[in-house]
Amino acid sequence: MLHAVFNVAAFRALEGFQERGRRIRAISQGDAAFRRLIRVFYPGEVEYIREQQRKVAGIDVEDATWDKLRQLAGEYKLAAELDLA
Repeated sequence: MLHAVFNVAAFRALEGFQERGRRIRAISQGDAAFRRLIRVFYPGEVEYIREQQRKVAGIDVEDATWDKLRQLAGEYKLAAELDLA
């Protein structure tokens, strides 16, 4: 853990800094109006959301990449097993 103390006014207007602090607190307390503007994610949350979306919609693969994968599956006699025949 690291603790640091800064003179905020040396870097930016204290008013703006305090307003930002109030906004962050509002997010953490569930201010729905502010959360519509900015979404804060917990570590790993974006990846979890993408995983769930991909389970439903699949993963986009470029045609050239897909063609190469099909070719390799054929060369290694895996096309039928992978349902790529």
